[in-house]
Amino acid sequence: MYTITKWSDTFENADSRKRQRLGWVLFPTGCDSIGYIELMAHGADGVAAFGTFASLCQWSATSCRSLRGLLCRSNGSEMTVEQLSAVIRQPVKVVKRSLQLLVEVGWLKYENTGLVDENGDDLPMSAGDLPVSAGSIPQNPRLLKEKEKEKEKEKEKEKEKEKEKLFVRFWKSFDLKIAKPNAEKAFRKAVEAGGDAELIIRQAGRYHSACEQSETSQAHPATWLNAKRWEDEDMPPPRQSNGNGKPQGKGIMDHLDDMIAEDARNEQF
Repeated sequence: MYTITKWSDTFENADSRKRQRLGWVLFPTGCDSIGYIELMAHGADGVAAFGTFASLCQWSATSCRSLRGLLCRSNGSEMTVEQLSAVIRQPVKVVKRSLQLLVEVGWLKYENTGLVDENGDDLPMSAGDLPVSAGSIPQNPRLLKEKEKEKEKEKEKEKEKEKEKLFVRFWKSFDLKIAKPNAEKAFRKAVEAGGDAELIIRQAGRYHSACEQSETSQAHPATWLNAKRWEDEDMPPPRQSNGNGKPQGKGIMDHLDDMIAEDARNEQF
């Protein structure tokens, strides 16, 4: 039977030894141990063996307290190379060579117990029975929760990016570019409150056009958003064309020009 050398002293502590099963495993740090240097001297085989060892440690940590560090089934019987290959999801050829190297460097020990129960009920899954994808492999509940949290974080990041893109479009549509931080805060608040972002953006463009044509002063973007002006049914009416491409009626600038002209005439008399 293969056993992990000094499992309890190297891969556990006072807290882990009290636990029946582990969802994690302690692992030594550094790359200067004699065993590590000897293993890496075997090149690609050594690198593969290190990966195999890490996988065996992770798998062994899921065993009950009394069997951790022993590469055996739950009934204590020895496992074959093929069975070890199945539980850590690695090719038999790689695992076989890795076990040899790991014994050579002293990270594993092997003792022929002769207790190989290939007909036991607790045999690990054969290679043909392995899940098709990694996502279907049973996992530790705590790790599953952490993965769910990571997925939620990713979703939030995507939502945040989408909000930023929408605000950029709004800012381009709104002509009066004043107090951008306040405008962004008001835009986010409006959208989070149920406002239709696409409608807000369209109405912002219409508001600018209507105000420009009617020479009506525009509200600040934050003010416009906080007042829900995108819901206005009546936009400022555009000035009508007189047929020559110029709007009918006089705007503010027209009146100023008239006043200047009137002053000039008065000075002549």
